[in-house]
Amino acid sequence: MAGLELRGAVVVSVMELPAAATYADPPAAGGIFGEDVAAFSDRLHQWNGVSTDVTRRQPTFAGLGLVGETYVQMANDARAVSATSGAYQVTLGEEAQVFLLIDTRQAVPAWVASMGFERVLNGGTDGEYRVGYDEGSGAADLGVGPGLSINTQAAVFTARLGAGVHVFNGLGFAGNNNYGLVTTRAGTVVGGVARAGGGNPTPALLRLGFASGVTAFVDRTHQFVVTSTVLAAVPGLAGADFVQTSNDARAFSATTALYEVTLLEDATAFLILDNRIGSAVPAWIGEMGFVSTGQTLGIDEGGDGSINQTATIYQAQLGAGIWEFNGLEFGGGLNHYGLAFSAVPEPGRALLGALGLMGILTIRRRRRR
Repeated sequence: MAGLELRGAVVVSVMELPAAATYADPPAAGGIFGEDVAAFSDRLHQWNGVSTDVTRRQPTFAGLGLVGETYVQMANDARAVSATSGAYQVTLGEEAQVFLLIDTRQAVPAWVASMGFERVLNGGTDGEYRVGYDEGSGAADLGVGPGLSINTQAAVFTARLGAGVHVFNGLGFAGNNNYGLVTTRAGTVVGGVARAGGGNPTPALLRLGFASGVTAFVDRTHQFVVTSTVLAAVPGLAGADFVQTSNDARAFSATTALYEVTLLEDATAFLILDNRIGSAVPAWIGEMGFVSTGQTLGIDEGGDGSINQTATIYQAQLGAGIWEFNGLEFGGGLNHYGLAFSAVPEPGRALLGALGLMGILTIRRRRRR
């Protein structure tokens, strides 16, 4: 069995099992995932963002939070391995959130669901998050950047897998592309984030990325500065999945969806709101169940260590599913909000339902119609 080792990563090793070893090229260490990276060990194909079309909710890889994560280049020819036979043996050094990228032309094999993988859904016209295959026949045919030279697409599936050995079967089909595999550390709760309206930049997802000094926005160098005392007073905020919004989007309508967030499980949501908004807090914030924690953090608008403004941290309990966040409708003299999400501890999950989750979901669905 041929294999490779990825030292210091969530994926410790990938071994090619006998059924896949009949194909010439073993899997390769893909290294760091991102736009235009090589998809397979035996092709020039690249992974790309499908589209920046807001109606499809298909962000660049930044919105999927997979940039910089560990990925493996499978052999594309190994797609023909039977769906009931092991193709690859993947050893995880720790519990991980694993993402499979499966060609949308492919009937999804039963083993995908049996391993616990589920589609990452969104509210766009595709109904799910996708990535693109750029199948250029030569280097000159390969596009650069999202939405360019996309030949086929892959749906995104995810599951949380424990540390140890996991066997991934084949697809049993020679005419489509093989799947891709990307891993992130366990604890992440967001499947993806997308822009639902407006012309501002797509938000970026930093998985497990909230910390003091984090860059607040995709279009500014502003930083959120938070003390250890505040982090201790707001459990779950430190190391939460963090969404970098666009500061220019602060003027977007307070009655229309601006961002869409897919939660893989029940989560504690944090909304960071510039205190200069005063009493003009939009109604949708309260309707979603957000309440002030009474804790504030600083906003360093110049990246020079000085605190120029302050913001209050709001908190809500949200269930797994697709959630929409409206704009602030505030044109100037104010920073946009920040969003962060962390897992709800097990005892809190039952309480989440008892405190009226269904009512909150009803409010959200009513806003979407």
